[in-house]
Amino acid sequence: MTEENRDFMLTTCDTNDDGDVTKCELHDCMVYVENMWRKENCEKGYPPVWCPNPNEPCGCKGKMTCDDIEVEWRSIFAKANTNKDKKIDKYDKIDEKHFKEMMECDKDGDKEVTACELWEC
Repeated sequence: MTEENRDFMLTTCDTNDDGDVTKCELHDCMVYVENMWRKENCEKGYPPVWCPNPNEPCGCKGKMTCDDIEVEWRSIFAKANTNKDKKIDKYDKIDEKHFKEMMECDKDGDKEVTACELWEC
């Protein structure tokens, strides 16, 4: 590895600034570098690459993976959608505090939250 490559890796890939680049940081950095290269060298509209980190969860105890987030999202939606009509609205039996929190995800202003809106939120 050249000194220039080493410096690049430490300044770009060492996301927690501990002077070391873990395999998790390296994977994320390679995806970042590839997307920067595509942005500069490919025709406009060429999609970025997205590769889930096979080393997940990385660098943070308790960090959730994408699969963990999906399981949690499904659980939250199922608990809040008490009448099973595939949306969270005033007809669901949830307390006012949680209802107001859910309504923050109402992107289209129709006073109900769909599974997709909750996922995006």
